[in-house]
Amino acid sequence: LDTYAHQNFSIYFTLRKPQTRLDVDSNVIEVPWNDNATILATYYNTEESPETTISDATINLNVTVSGSSTYKSHTLNNWISWKPHGTNPGVYVITLNTSWVDVDGLEIKIEIEAEYVQTQKATNFVVVTVRFIYINLEYVNGTTEIRSDVDTYFMADFRLTDIDHSVNTVSYTHLTLPTN
Repeated sequence: LDTYAHQNFSIYFTLRKPQTRLDVDSNVIEVPWNDNATILATYYNTEESPETTISDATINLNVTVSGSSTYKSHTLNNWISWKPHGTNPGVYVITLNTSWVDVDGLEIKIEIEAEYVQTQKATNFVVVTVRFIYINLEYVNGTTEIRSDVDTYFMADFRLTDIDHSVNTVSYTHLTLPTN
């Protein structure tokens, strides 16, 4: 052993967490007022071959409203929730209740962050635009001509249709005309 020279050397290890990706079914969603915006987010381990989904992740949500000082994130977080998808491991269902919105065309940005132990965090975002409900008002039946010297009232039936939800409401109107 005396004929060998002692050698010193170093070994360096780099430990890192596997890379991940968070996909959403759409980055832009438009919903009518009072409907829930539903987002499906899938969390992947991208270093597996084939890629595998990551179950039991923690999902963090940050909600902001574009250009609005009226709505604050800490109050908006009461209107959003998430849960694991019942039948698809690694898929998470995010639901935004829009009944609180009082402005047409309000844009809500949802930043989604997924993390799981010993993997890297992944983020994505969705912009939800909440608009008024599309409606149609049509004349159905009633008086189409009013003679000012004889008639003292106006009667008509109208149909108001909520186009987004296929709901019809028929309204009867009886309007008394002013007399001279």
